[in-house]
Amino acid sequence: MKRYKNLLVLAPLMILAGCGGSGNQTGLNIPYQGNWTGPWTSVTLGQSGTFTVQIFPNGSVIGTMVNTNQNITGNVVGTVDNQGSLNWNSGMGAIGNYTMVGNTALASNGHQTVNFVLTWNGQGYATTADLAPAAG
Repeated sequence: MKRYKNLLVLAPLMILAGCGGSGNQTGLNIPYQGNWTGPWTSVTLGQSGTFTVQIFPNGSVIGTMVNTNQNITGNVVGTVDNQGSLNWNSGMGAIGNYTMVGNTALASNGHQTVNFVLTWNGQGYATTADLAPAAG
C-alpha cells in the first residue's frame, strides 16, 4: 500500500520534470538582436536625436531615445519581428509620448537602417535612424 502512495506522489513529479523542455528553444531568435545605438532624424518634424536600444532574441525592445531639440530623454519599449516590422513607444516626459511604427533592415555595413512613422500629438512624421552595433 505504501508503495502505491509513493507512486501516486512521484508520478506527477516525473511528468512535470519531463515538461522542462528539450533545450531547442522556439523563440524568434531574430536577426536584429543585440545592442544598437545611433542617430535618428525627422525632417518633417524638424527634430533629431539618438537611440540606444537592446533587442532581445524574442523581439522585445528596451532602451532610450533622446530628442536633442527638446533636450528630453525617454524610455523606449516595444517589439520587432523576424521581418523587421517594429512597434516602439517612448514616454518623453512633459512633451508627451511618441509611437513609432515602421521597419528595420540590416545594411551591408552591419548597421540597421530604420524607417518609421513617429506619431506625436496625433500627427505622423516620417523618421529614419541609422543604428550601429554597440557594446553590451
